[in-house]
Amino acid sequence: MPFIVETGVGYNNSNSLASVEFADEYHAERGNAAWADIELARKQQLLIKATDYATGKYGSAFDGRKAIAGQALPFPRIVNYTNVGNPIGVQQAIAELALIANTTPLSPNVARGKKRVKVGPIDVEYDGNSSTQTEFVTASLKLAPFLKSTAGGMTRRLVRT
Repeated sequence: MPFIVETGVGYNNSNSLASVEFADEYHAERGNAAWADIELARKQQLLIKATDYATGKYGSAFDGRKAIAGQALPFPRIVNYTNVGNPIGVQQAIAELALIANTTPLSPNVARGKKRVKVGPIDVEYDGNSSTQTEFVTASLKLAPFLKSTAGGMTRRLVRT
């Protein structure tokens, strides 16, 4: 399948929410030299993986609705009667996740954590309530403005007409 970037049109066959050019500029501005060393085809694969991860993890939590019936990805979206297209914050999150995906699996298989491990005189006890999933904080913060409010499900969006 070819690399097809969602530009805000609502393509039915797009597979990335960020272009290589966008990611190149984003990482260059932040001094992330590791991104520049990656070959073009690999960058495209990483952007697709990042889009797959973000769509899987956050897809149902994005505010609003898809702008076009049959579009492949969650953006563009209609939020409060406005088409928000493919926001810069979403593209930035995808660029962040793509760089991480080059060295770290975004969705690794998770084994049940151990509460206590003892090896010789060393004894380690883990917090049983902590998550076993890796959190990608920068990407999550960039996506947060596009997520539905989750304050206990008790909030409602006010729309003035």
